[in-house]
Amino acid sequence: MYILGIIFALSVSIILHQLLKKNYKSHLIMEIPTYKIPILKNVLITLWINLKSFIINAGKIILLINILIWVLGSFGPSENSSNKNSICIIQKKELTHSYLGILGKKIEPVIHPLGYDWKIGIGLLSSLVAREVFVSTMASVYSIEEKENILKEKMKKETYPETKKPIYNLATGISLLFFYAFSMQCMSTLSIIRKETKSWKWPILQFIFMTLLAYIASLLTYQILKK
Repeated sequence: MYILGIIFALSVSIILHQLLKKNYKSHLIMEIPTYKIPILKNVLITLWINLKSFIINAGKIILLINILIWVLGSFGPSENSSNKNSICIIQKKELTHSYLGILGKKIEPVIHPLGYDWKIGIGLLSSLVAREVFVSTMASVYSIEEKENILKEKMKKETYPETKKPIYNLATGISLLFFYAFSMQCMSTLSIIRKETKSWKWPILQFIFMTLLAYIASLLTYQILKK
C-alpha cells in the first residue's frame, strides 16, 4: 500500500510540475548532517517521545470518536409521530434504526459499488479525522449490534441482504487498501496545507482530487476482483 502510494505521489507530482507554471525561481538548500553510529539511549528517547505524542494526540481523537459512535449507535429518533416534539426525543434503538444507522444507510448507495456496506461507510466517515480510527469505529459499531467479543468473527458473518454473499472478502479488502492508499484521511494534514499556502483553495482541491482518485481506484479494483 505504501509503495503504491509513493509511486502515485511521484507520478502526480511530475504531472503537476508540468501543468502548474510558477513565476518565481525555487532554490532547494539542504544541509547534509554528519552521519554517525546512533547511540541506543538517544534512539530510545526519540522513540518514547514519538510514541507518547501519538498515544496522547491520536488517543484523544480515537476516544472522542468512539464515544460519538456509541451515542449515535445507541439512540435514534422516536417513532411517535403524533407528538410534535417527538423528533427531539431519543430512545434506545436497534443499530439500523439509530442515528448512526440512518446516516450509514444514506451514504450506502454511493459506496456500494466499491463493495462496502453502510457499516464500512461509517468507518470511512469517521476516519476522515485520522485513518487509525477506522478499526476502532468498526469495533464500536459491531459491539453495539452484537454481544460477541471477537470482531473478526462478527465480520465473517456479514452478508449482503440481496445476494447473501459475504461482504468481507478478498475483493472488499483490496478495495479498502486502495481507498486508504489514495484518500486524504487526515484533517491535520489539510490544516497544515492551509497554513503553508495561506489559502483554502489547495486543501479543498487536494481533498477532492484524492477522494475521487481513491474512489475510482477502489471501484476498479473491486469490480475486477469480484469476477
